Amino acid sequence: MMFSKTFDCNTMRWWLAISVMVILAAVFVSLGDWQLNRAQERRIIAQTITAGQDASIVTLSTQSTLDGLLPWQPAKVTGAWRPEMSFLLDNRNLDGRPGLWLATPLELAPGRLLLVLRGWLARPIGQFNALPAIAAPNGSITLEGEVATHIPRLYSLGEEAPIQFIEKTTLTIGEDKTTLPLKDLPRRQNVSIAELSDDLNQAFLPFVLLQTSAVPDDLFIRQWPKPSIDADKNVGYAIQWFGFAAIALVAIGVLLWRMPRRAKILAVSKDPTRGN
Repeated sequence: MMFSKTFDCNTMRWWLAISVMVILAAVFVSLGDWQLNRAQERRIIAQTITAGQDASIVTLSTQSTLDGLLPWQPAKVTGAWRPEMSFLLDNRNLDGRPGLWLATPLELAPGRLLLVLRGWLARPIGQFNALPAIAAPNGSITLEGEVATHIPRLYSLGEEAPIQFIEKTTLTIGEDKTTLPLKDLPRRQNVSIAELSDDLNQAFLPFVLLQTSAVPDDLFIRQWPKPSIDADKNVGYAIQWFGFAAIALVAIGVLLWRMPRRAKILAVSKDPTRGN
């Protein structure tokens, strides 16, 4: 009776170990497939970026829509700055340095605006590296940049309060230029075109321009981040997961091969005559 209980207990442990290996193999294969899917997604993103950058430059107007544009497509636009609607996007790192993006609407026609991300500045640290006041020309200007389908977002724990824009009296408005004090601008981590339209009661075009054209005496850096397109890394991870799955399958085979031998050894230990 004791032998039977011992045999049943060992058999149950054997099958439990096999079941665990089967589950692990299935999980490893699933993770490998997921990494291959991520690799394919990154290849598609890389193709999208290349197609946009290789496309001919497009002139934006109040009639432009996303249907006629490609992400990362070079574009140019003519309009007038609305500096009183400017704001800063916080926590935008560049090469590991914390910084800010300046966003200012460009008015293409009365009541029709295009949001322009104008560039990156290092975030002030205490009393050092204070944000400067910048000059924006009055009247019509022409800019060049790349089309973005939305304002790049960062992870956020919750909704942010509506933007409180500066008073126009904060600006120094001259005959040919307006001086904008960056230190007085509101900051947000994330914002959408729809939110801006609601906050300002203005009609924005449904995309963003990442400015690339340089401006004399401009302090901005214009290295706009692109999504990760390193598909080879995902393929490498997939190979690792499939390798783990192969190890689990080999372990299953070893357990199944040894199970009857183990049962025979236990039977012989109970009745030595059965081994003859």
